[in-house]
Amino acid sequence: MIRILIVEDMTLLQETLANIVNGQEDMEVAGVTASADEALALCRKTAPDLALIDVVTEHKANGITVAAEIRREMPNIKIVIMTALPEISFIDEARKAEVHSFVYKDSSSQHLLYVIRSTMAGRGIYPGPGEEAFAKSRFSKAEISVIRLVCQGKKRNEISQTLSISEGRVKELISGILGKTGFDSITKFSLYAVANGFVVPGGSLPTEQGIQDIREGGPQKTDITETKDLAQDNVDLSSLHEFNQNIEKLSKAEAAVFTLYLEGFSAPEVAERLFVSMNTIKTHNKNIYQKLNVSSLKELMVYSQMAKKVVRGG
Repeated sequence: MIRILIVEDMTLLQETLANIVNGQEDMEVAGVTASADEALALCRKTAPDLALIDVVTEHKANGITVAAEIRREMPNIKIVIMTALPEISFIDEARKAEVHSFVYKDSSSQHLLYVIRSTMAGRGIYPGPGEEAFAKSRFSKAEISVIRLVCQGKKRNEISQTLSISEGRVKELISGILGKTGFDSITKFSLYAVANGFVVPGGSLPTEQGIQDIREGGPQKTDITETKDLAQDNVDLSSLHEFNQNIEKLSKAEAAVFTLYLEGFSAPEVAERLFVSMNTIKTHNKNIYQKLNVSSLKELMVYSQMAKKVVRGG
């Protein structure tokens, strides 16, 4: 019998995962928690065979960091990391933490069970190269650092100060990013990256050694010679405070819809999980957009990620 600890902060997903696990003849749930911060203690208490851990859990606890702690203290416990966000560094971070397997939440239940059983059999399962976010773009470490800072709303001079490089170097890195992605504006790219989950604002930045490598490394050349000034083409963050305040105006049903969007679910998937019609979802969307002063789901996701505000339905 495979005893599994589930670390997931969405109640609906907790229940779904528990039902999937308990529905198997060779599996059972050893415990459930909404926060990765509690996972290590629960592993000590319940001694599961495998821990299924979300990357970002309650109170923004980092599942990969906790997975590394579990691996160090209890190496016999297998770890499967799961996420709804194809963030550009999650897979690399999971590998560095010696996580056994990695699965996206949009996978089928059959695939999840395959990953669990394969992991228990000693095989590590990770997304293939075609599934990894921005795999074809092949960003350098320096470019990824700049992308993160841009998605946090930093201007070029602030990026320069943070990474201890010149503004000219920042401009060259931005040109490289735009050349690889085909965007004509770093702001447009950052909005796209955040809205689609490729970058989680607030993610890890380079260590001192990493910054030294960025300073010493040469920029990757592209055909682009001109890049818009971030001071003029920067995301307007002045309304984020108001956005956070307006979140409190959402009804319980609207907050539940909003939360599922933040977890990476599409509108039809939200309707299915909440057992409501698409017309009901459209009505909720209209009310959410009006209350939060946004015009689309993409804009909603951008503000949500950049404000680092997660609402949970009661």
